[in-house]
Amino acid sequence: PIARSRMFCCRKPLATLLSCSQVRCLATRQESRPWKQRPNRNVKIGVVLVEDVAGLGKRGEKVQVRRGFARNYLVPSKRAVYSTEHNLTLLEAEKVWNH
Repeated sequence: PIARSRMFCCRKPLATLLSCSQVRCLATRQESRPWKQRPNRNVKIGVVLVEDVAGLGKRGEKVQVRRGFARNYLVPSKRAVYSTEHNLTLLEAEKVWNH
């Protein structure tokens, strides 16, 4: 069997034990399984801060944060809401009302 998890087999580089087509197959195996690929975690989304958040911004600001930070921390703890047209309209109305 082909040692997939190690780059060395029997103290020799794996490439010396396999033919070029086998090495190519191992290299492209990850590409041929899209369900095994990790999602892009650097996608940023816009949120509107409901309260001051240290290091991020003040109340009422629209900021860009990573998707996981918004989904797992800011929105569940009610420190921010997603930046939708409806939420932006409510934000503008609140600014007019308070000033």
